[in-house]
Amino acid sequence: MRTRIHLAGLAFLAAALATGCASKGYQRSEQVSDSIHGTVAAVDAYGTSRKDSFDSMCALVAEPLDNLPAKFEAFNTSVDRVVSADGSLRGAVASMKSTAGARFQAWGRENVSYSDADMQIQSQKFRAEAAEVFRKAAQDSDAMLECSAGFVAYLSDLRKILSNDLTPKGVAGVSGFAAKARASNDRLDEMARPTRVSLGAAADAMSSKGTTD
Repeated sequence: MRTRIHLAGLAFLAAALATGCASKGYQRSEQVSDSIHGTVAAVDAYGTSRKDSFDSMCALVAEPLDNLPAKFEAFNTSVDRVVSADGSLRGAVASMKSTAGARFQAWGRENVSYSDADMQIQSQKFRAEAAEVFRKAAQDSDAMLECSAGFVAYLSDLRKILSNDLTPKGVAGVSGFAAKARASNDRLDEMARPTRVSLGAAADAMSSKGTTD
Protein backbone atom coordinates (compact mmCIF):
# COMPACT_ATOMS: atom_id res chain seq x y z
CA MET A 1 0.00 0.00 0.00
CA ARG A 2 2.80 2.38 0.94
CA THR A 3 4.49 1.70 -2.41
CA ARG A 4 1.29 2.53 -4.27
CA ILE A 5 0.89 5.79 -2.35
CA HIS A 6 4.50 6.66 -3.08
CA LEU A 7 4.10 5.96 -6.80
CA ALA A 8 0.87 7.93 -6.93
CA GLY A 9 2.61 10.84 -5.25
CA LEU A 10 5.42 10.72 -7.80
CA ALA A 11 2.93 10.63 -10.65
CA PHE A 12 1.10 13.65 -9.24
CA LEU A 13 4.38 15.53 -8.82
CA ALA A 14 5.44 14.71 -12.40
CA ALA A 15 2.10 15.92 -13.73
CA ALA A 16 2.36 19.13 -11.73
CA LEU A 17 5.87 19.76 -12.97
CA ALA A 18 4.83 19.07 -16.56
CA THR A 19 1.98 21.54 -16.24
CA GLY A 20 4.24 24.17 -14.71
CA CYS A 21 6.91 23.70 -17.38
CA ALA A 22 4.53 23.64 -20.34
CA SER A 23 5.22 26.60 -22.56
CA LYS A 24 2.52 29.23 -22.89
CA GLY A 25 1.15 30.33 -26.24
CA TYR A 26 3.24 33.48 -26.41
CA GLN A 27 6.35 31.44 -25.66
CA ARG A 28 5.56 29.10 -28.55
CA SER A 29 5.01 32.16 -30.75
CA GLU A 30 8.43 33.39 -29.66
CA GLN A 31 9.90 30.11 -30.87
CA VAL A 32 8.35 30.78 -34.27
CA SER A 33 9.86 34.28 -34.23
CA ASP A 34 13.29 32.83 -33.41
CA SER A 35 12.93 30.35 -36.26
CA ILE A 36 12.05 33.17 -38.65
CA HIS A 37 15.13 35.10 -37.56
CA GLY A 38 17.13 31.97 -38.33
CA THR A 39 15.70 32.06 -41.84
CA VAL A 40 16.72 35.72 -42.21
CA ALA A 41 20.27 34.75 -41.22
CA ALA A 42 20.19 31.95 -43.81
CA VAL A 43 19.01 34.43 -46.47
CA ASP A 44 21.96 36.68 -45.63
CA ALA A 45 24.46 33.81 -45.65
CA TYR A 46 23.10 32.61 -48.96
CA GLY A 47 23.43 36.13 -50.39
CA THR A 48 27.10 36.24 -49.43
CA SER A 49 27.81 32.85 -51.01
CA ARG A 50 25.78 33.74 -54.09
CA LYS A 51 27.75 36.96 -54.61
CA ASP A 52 31.05 35.12 -54.23
CA SER A 53 30.04 32.48 -56.77
CA PHE A 54 28.84 35.10 -59.24
CA ASP A 55 31.99 37.19 -58.84
CA SER A 56 34.25 34.18 -59.34
CA MET A 57 32.28 33.20 -62.44
CA CYS A 58 32.72 36.72 -63.86
CA ALA A 59 36.44 36.63 -63.11
CA LEU A 60 36.77 33.28 -64.89
CA VAL A 61 35.07 34.32 -68.15
CA ALA A 62 36.47 37.88 -68.27
CA GLU A 63 39.30 38.93 -70.55
CA PRO A 64 42.16 38.24 -70.50
CA LEU A 65 41.51 34.50 -70.47
CA ASP A 66 44.67 33.59 -68.60
CA ASN A 67 45.51 31.67 -65.42
CA LEU A 68 42.40 29.59 -66.07
CA PRO A 69 43.09 26.65 -63.71
CA ALA A 70 43.41 28.94 -60.67
CA LYS A 71 40.32 30.92 -61.67
CA PHE A 72 38.38 27.74 -62.25
CA GLU A 73 39.33 26.33 -58.84
CA ALA A 74 38.12 29.53 -57.18
CA PHE A 75 34.88 29.22 -59.10
CA ASN A 76 34.60 25.53 -58.26
CA THR A 77 34.95 26.23 -54.53
CA SER A 78 32.44 29.06 -54.65
CA VAL A 79 29.88 26.86 -56.38
CA ASP A 80 30.27 24.25 -53.62
CA ARG A 81 29.62 26.98 -51.06
CA VAL A 82 26.54 28.38 -52.76
CA VAL A 83 25.12 24.86 -53.12
CA SER A 84 25.63 24.38 -49.38
CA ALA A 85 24.13 27.79 -48.57
CA ASP A 86 21.12 27.01 -50.74
CA GLY A 87 20.62 23.77 -48.82
CA SER A 88 20.89 25.59 -45.49
CA LEU A 89 18.33 28.15 -46.62
CA ARG A 90 15.93 25.40 -47.67
CA GLY A 91 16.36 23.71 -44.30
CA ALA A 92 15.73 26.98 -42.46
CA VAL A 93 12.55 27.69 -44.44
CA ALA A 94 11.26 24.15 -43.86
CA SER A 95 11.96 24.39 -40.12
CA MET A 96 10.29 27.80 -39.97
CA LYS A 97 7.15 26.47 -41.68
CA SER A 98 7.02 23.41 -39.43
CA THR A 99 7.36 25.47 -36.25
CA ALA A 100 4.76 27.98 -37.42
CA GLY A 101 2.38 25.24 -38.55
CA ALA A 102 2.44 23.61 -35.10
CA ARG A 103 1.91 26.97 -33.41
CA PHE A 104 -1.06 28.03 -35.55
CA GLN A 105 -2.62 24.58 -35.19
CA ALA A 106 -2.37 24.72 -31.39
CA TRP A 107 -3.67 28.30 -31.40
CA GLY A 108 -6.65 27.23 -33.49
CA ARG A 109 -7.46 24.36 -31.10
CA GLU A 110 -7.38 26.73 -28.14
CA ASN A 111 -9.67 29.21 -29.87
CA VAL A 112 -12.61 26.80 -29.63
CA SER A 113 -12.29 26.58 -25.84
CA TYR A 114 -13.36 30.15 -25.02
CA SER A 115 -16.55 30.54 -22.98
CA ASP A 116 -16.83 34.23 -23.89
CA ALA A 117 -17.85 34.61 -27.54
CA ASP A 118 -16.42 38.10 -27.97
CA MET A 119 -13.06 37.04 -26.58
CA GLN A 120 -13.07 34.03 -28.88
CA ILE A 121 -13.69 36.27 -31.89
CA GLN A 122 -10.85 38.56 -30.86
CA SER A 123 -8.44 35.65 -30.45
CA GLN A 124 -9.45 34.28 -33.84
CA LYS A 125 -8.77 37.73 -35.32
CA PHE A 126 -5.31 37.88 -33.74
CA ARG A 127 -4.49 34.43 -35.08
CA ALA A 128 -5.74 35.23 -38.58
CA GLU A 129 -3.71 38.45 -38.76
CA ALA A 130 -0.50 36.72 -37.64
CA ALA A 131 -1.14 33.83 -40.00
CA GLU A 132 -1.57 36.18 -42.96
CA VAL A 133 1.70 38.00 -42.23
CA PHE A 134 3.47 34.65 -41.96
CA ARG A 135 1.84 33.41 -45.18
CA LYS A 136 3.36 36.37 -47.05
CA ALA A 137 6.81 35.67 -45.61
CA ALA A 138 6.58 31.98 -46.52
CA GLN A 139 5.40 32.86 -50.03
CA ASP A 140 8.33 35.24 -50.57
CA SER A 141 10.76 32.66 -49.20
CA ASP A 142 9.38 29.98 -51.54
CA ALA A 143 9.70 32.29 -54.54
CA MET A 144 13.31 32.99 -53.63
CA LEU A 145 14.03 29.27 -53.27
CA GLU A 146 12.52 28.61 -56.68
CA CYS A 147 14.76 31.21 -58.30
CA SER A 148 17.75 29.95 -56.33
CA ALA A 149 17.23 26.42 -57.63
CA GLY A 150 17.67 27.67 -61.17
CA PHE A 151 20.71 29.78 -60.30
CA VAL A 152 22.48 26.98 -58.46
CA ALA A 153 21.69 24.40 -61.15
CA TYR A 154 22.93 26.74 -63.86
CA LEU A 155 26.24 27.44 -62.11
CA SER A 156 26.66 23.71 -61.52
CA ASP A 157 26.14 23.04 -65.22
CA LEU A 158 28.55 25.83 -66.11
CA ARG A 159 31.15 24.31 -63.82
CA LYS A 160 30.61 20.93 -65.44
CA ILE A 161 31.07 22.14 -69.01
CA LEU A 162 34.20 24.13 -68.13
CA SER A 163 35.70 21.23 -66.20
CA ASN A 164 35.74 19.36 -69.53
CA ASP A 165 37.10 22.20 -71.68
CA LEU A 166 39.10 24.74 -69.73
CA THR A 167 40.72 26.26 -72.80
CA PRO A 168 40.47 29.93 -73.78
CA LYS A 169 38.17 28.88 -76.61
CA GLY A 170 36.02 26.81 -74.27
CA VAL A 171 35.74 29.61 -71.71
CA ALA A 172 34.97 32.18 -74.38
CA GLY A 173 32.29 29.85 -75.71
CA VAL A 174 30.28 29.96 -72.46
CA SER A 175 30.11 33.75 -72.20
CA GLY A 176 26.48 33.67 -73.33
CA PHE A 177 25.63 31.16 -70.62
CA ALA A 178 27.33 33.38 -68.05
CA ALA A 179 25.03 36.22 -69.11
CA LYS A 180 22.03 34.04 -68.28
CA ALA A 181 23.46 33.35 -64.84
CA ARG A 182 23.86 37.11 -64.40
CA ALA A 183 20.15 37.64 -65.08
CA SER A 184 19.23 35.04 -62.47
CA ASN A 185 21.61 36.61 -59.96
CA ASP A 186 20.10 40.05 -60.59
CA ARG A 187 16.64 38.63 -59.97
CA LEU A 188 17.76 37.15 -56.66
CA ASP A 189 19.23 40.51 -55.69
CA GLU A 190 15.82 42.08 -56.30
CA MET A 191 14.07 39.44 -54.22
CA ALA A 192 16.41 39.41 -51.22
CA ARG A 193 15.38 42.67 -49.52
CA PRO A 194 11.58 42.28 -49.78
CA THR A 195 11.95 38.71 -48.55
CA ARG A 196 13.91 39.94 -45.53
CA VAL A 197 11.26 42.61 -44.91
CA SER A 198 8.36 40.16 -44.99
CA LEU A 199 10.26 37.73 -42.77
CA GLY A 200 10.98 40.53 -40.31
CA ALA A 201 7.31 41.50 -40.25
CA ALA A 202 6.35 37.88 -39.56
CA ALA A 203 8.89 37.64 -36.75
CA ASP A 204 7.52 40.83 -35.20
CA ALA A 205 3.94 39.56 -35.52
CA MET A 206 4.83 36.51 -33.43
CA SER A 207 7.18 38.15 -30.91
CA SER A 208 6.40 39.48 -27.44
CA LYS A 209 9.67 41.44 -27.43
CA GLY A 210 8.52 44.34 -29.59
CA THR A 211 9.43 45.46 -33.08
CA THR A 212 12.87 44.54 -34.42
CA ASP A 213 14.88 45.91 -37.33
